[in-house]
Amino acid sequence: MAYYLDIGGEAQVKLFRDIKQKSGLTWRKIWEGIGVGRSMIYFYRSGKCHISKEKLEKLLKLTNYPLDSIELKFVGIKHTIQEPIIQEMNEKIAEFLGILYGDGCLGNHGYAVVVSGDSNADLLYHKTHVAPLIKELFGIDSRFKFEKNKNEMHTIVSSKVLHEYIAKKFYFPIGEKKGRMHIPTQIYENNQYKRAFLRGLFDTDGGIHRHHVKSAQVHFTSADPVFLKEVFDLYKDLGFNVRTTDEDLEFFSREEIAKFFSELKPKNPKHLYKYQQFLEKGIVPRHRDIDYGWLNTNY
Repeated sequence: MAYYLDIGGEAQVKLFRDIKQKSGLTWRKIWEGIGVGRSMIYFYRSGKCHISKEKLEKLLKLTNYPLDSIELKFVGIKHTIQEPIIQEMNEKIAEFLGILYGDGCLGNHGYAVVVSGDSNADLLYHKTHVAPLIKELFGIDSRFKFEKNKNEMHTIVSSKVLHEYIAKKFYFPIGEKKGRMHIPTQIYENNQYKRAFLRGLFDTDGGIHRHHVKSAQVHFTSADPVFLKEVFDLYKDLGFNVRTTDEDLEFFSREEIAKFFSELKPKNPKHLYKYQQFLEKGIVPRHRDIDYGWLNTNY
């Protein structure tokens, strides 16, 4: 049984505001001092998430906050711990790694495995593919977090075992990824793994866009030139005629784009919808012209 502060959202907001003002500490000092991430301290101070008794005690000790003016109440919550199933490399693990390399991360605190996306354009993909894939592979449930002011969403699993498995088995960087990413050597074992990895990478961090009025391009951008070169090599290994610059990887011909969708089989509905519209109408719809509310309901 774990215990959490239960004084109501407004009272918790006032408490955190008062602690911040009286301590003189920055929010960074506070979240690092109690061992949570930046997003979690936001949820605490906005009253949207209960803080555990253990974290609250660390916070009060860190800030020397007097408790004379507030009555603390706690509620007990029983947690069911889900132990992940750990597998050897297979095609779906390769796809999940592509998803992480595209728009995922391993958190610095709390052993969070996070996949991020646009809360409108990627909602259906996260709910119908990312979360079920995690459940199928590792036997554990995900949770969704939405940041409406940024139009962002996150699919999150908190598991020390899974976090360490990804970091140690595949040398995936913890925290900041830029300049530290290399495609895992296991991906090079066969073409199925290569296609699956590139599928996950494209679904999360790639796109099909309008090139000219009646032409399209499949596109991937990375500010990490070493990683971009490794991705380029995977495409070449699979026989794609792909063009690359310092930060971009792309191809334009209808034949290459058709081959891409046929062989890699992307799963993100926003990409499939845009490609379907291109085939039917000869024009790729722009992001701002797509009704994602309709897409998330009907696709």
